[in-house]
Amino acid sequence: LHCAVSRSAEEEDKEDSLHKILQRRYSAIFIDEFQDTDKLQYEIFSSVFQRSDSKQDHIVFYIGDPKQSIYAFRKADLNTYFSAREQVDHLYRMNKNYRSSNQYIQAMNTFFIPSGDNDVFLTDQISYYPIEAPDTRQKTGGLVYEGIDLAPLRIMWCQQKEAIFQS
Repeated sequence: LHCAVSRSAEEEDKEDSLHKILQRRYSAIFIDEFQDTDKLQYEIFSSVFQRSDSKQDHIVFYIGDPKQSIYAFRKADLNTYFSAREQVDHLYRMNKNYRSSNQYIQAMNTFFIPSGDNDVFLTDQISYYPIEAPDTRQKTGGLVYEGIDLAPLRIMWCQQKEAIFQS
């Protein structure tokens, strides 16, 4: 597809070029899990839908969270994500979590918000923005074992793997 799009870019003045066909067919695109996009995939989307010389305006949403990128083995490239982020007109954040308990959301905020010299992301390109529960008065399912509410997050440091099983 990348080769076809690249060849099409050279013939962009033709009405039957792949660029023109895609631009006419799609006025808006949503690319979910964009943090797992590689450089070639991004070049396809940007060359077709974000070219400054395109006569048609397109709505393009790159939806992703760099903290969730897990596909480096498939060439997912966070530098591509960071580059794309710099080229968009608007950034939006989804700061309400409707799927987790209030207790878990607070635990994640405590863990991920940098403090002192501790920043779990080790780069200033990734920031953590505190997440909110939609209604803090609402009791959403926490973790319960034998009738006892358990901590939503527990961090243990063990020097040896045998110590994990003893804890």
